[in-house]
Amino acid sequence: MNILGKGINAIEVDLLNLNHEKQSGNIMKNISLAKIVLGKYQPRKHGKISKESLQDLVESIKEQGVLQPIIVREMDDEKYELIAGERRYLSALEIGLTVIPCLIKNVNEREAFAIALIENIQREQLTLLEESESLLKLKNEHFLSVDQVSKIIGKPRSTVANLIRVASLLSPECKLFWENGDVDYGHIRAAIILDHKFQNIVIQYVIDKKLSVRETEKFIKEKKYLDLLEPQVTKINNRPLVSSDDMKILSERFLNLYNKNVRINALKTGRIRVLMEFESIERIYDYLDIEN
Repeated sequence: MNILGKGINAIEVDLLNLNHEKQSGNIMKNISLAKIVLGKYQPRKHGKISKESLQDLVESIKEQGVLQPIIVREMDDEKYELIAGERRYLSALEIGLTVIPCLIKNVNEREAFAIALIENIQREQLTLLEESESLLKLKNEHFLSVDQVSKIIGKPRSTVANLIRVASLLSPECKLFWENGDVDYGHIRAAIILDHKFQNIVIQYVIDKKLSVRETEKFIKEKKYLDLLEPQVTKINNRPLVSSDDMKILSERFLNLYNKNVRINALKTGRIRVLMEFESIERIYDYLDIEN
């Protein structure tokens, strides 16, 4: 079954019914936890699952057992690779279970990846950053539109579109701030209209000044972040490096003395740079009266 070679309707049917054991090639059975290895498809890459976050699920499994099977695929060495259900798997290990109900799916790597993303987004407790990056990856890896992703995931199109936009436009530095809880989703959404340079400036300012989302939106709308740029040094000890009158006088003097137009630039260091252009290296030799 190649779910990724089908049209959107077939994809929706296959991916929204992941746990139907009657699908062709799927087998339901209890498997030893010792034979299950964590897969490479887990979207939770911004932090490990803590034991504290699993406590409610651990208590539920103690009382009722594992009600929803995890999804695995068979490997060549009599092992099974976990596709979806990482929290259930870890909770079972925490309790000390020896076996866990599994749905064995006959899928290739690309299909396993799609299933893992969808299952984890729908069932597992991902952060918004993890969810946004998972949605973007699902869209890009399988050439889906935002509408298609929305239908497959079962979330409003506007929600999916905003999360995908954030994942695709947000700078790596701002992702770290968001991941660490320094800013909220609202701050991030306000900042992504800027390029990465200004995103970083704005978010750092938001953190330093503890701005609310509303204050951040106003700050960006009024372009006050431009005031945070390092100012161009044009004065030393409150005196201009080069006044416009100085520029004119010096340019004329160079022209009279050397018969050359020059450009005069004031540097941040306080130095003055004089640029003189020549058509070729031979012209420089001639100008300096050097034999070439």
